Amino acid sequence: MRSFTLSTRLTLQLASLATALRLAQAQAGPMVFTIDSSQSQTTISGTLMYNTVYGKVSAPLSSQGPGSLTAAITGSINATVGLSTIQFTGSSQIDSVTNGTWQPAPGGAVGTMAAADYGPEVQANFGIFSVTGYAALRNVVLDIGSAALSVLDNQFPAGSLIFSFSTNSIGALDYADTVGEMGSSPLTGTLTNQGNASATLVTTGSVQKLTIPINATYVVASGNSSGTTLTFAGQIVAHAALPPPVIISLIVSNKIDILTVANATLQSQVYSSTDLKHWSLTAATATNGAGGIIFTTAAAVPWQFLRVKQ
Repeated sequence: MRSFTLSTRLTLQLASLATALRLAQAQAGPMVFTIDSSQSQTTISGTLMYNTVYGKVSAPLSSQGPGSLTAAITGSINATVGLSTIQFTGSSQIDSVTNGTWQPAPGGAVGTMAAADYGPEVQANFGIFSVTGYAALRNVVLDIGSAALSVLDNQFPAGSLIFSFSTNSIGALDYADTVGEMGSSPLTGTLTNQGNASATLVTTGSVQKLTIPINATYVVASGNSSGTTLTFAGQIVAHAALPPPVIISLIVSNKIDILTVANATLQSQVYSSTDLKHWSLTAATATNGAGGIIFTTAAAVPWQFLRVKQ
């Protein structure tokens, strides 16, 4: 049972402890959200640009084959979650899953293939010449950071999130074409996240669900493929287990017990006991409060133990 127990007889003696717990709970706690790959994916779009002896190729991305532009996402997200705030603290691993075998192989020529996360191609015309260019994105792992963001009605602004390529896994854009051009560009630095969509943080029972829409664009800044734009659009869904509820204050007033509980939800339940062995579900009213969920229940005479279960 994920719960915290307190006796109403101890109210006065625990006043200082309750104050200390309030201060502790005011500081947000670190959490690791595990990404659900069955609900998380991104699709790439954009423009591939590079120089050839015939001129500059600049053409929109299309698909090398079915599903080559879409990858499932796996990994984890680090965040600090408070009562009404969330901050993404970095060192996350938002990892695109390999979706097939595409041209070219790393640094290779047309006709050579290898596993990749995304496999776009482009078509470009130079007068009577037609050029087909192939690209493969490999080891695409994103990180995410932010300032502390207010969570209001389970929502916070996705546009305030900063995506970047992970420094723990250097991704690459490998490209080659039918006139002999080839090369590779590292995927490093930050992406520009666009749109006004809201991300959500929803608590159900003892689980928090994080849903983040992503619409982030990266521009290759240097090298032969300078000017190439890659936009990753989709969503990330991740889950984390809440820590056990903590009773941070208990007030007895007019034969009513008033409990403020952190890490609880409006669906959490209050149990009572007089011997710490036998517990009964107690009728309690739950409301949102500044310090957590506030439960009110009838006080027992002469005393009772109380426990909150998520």
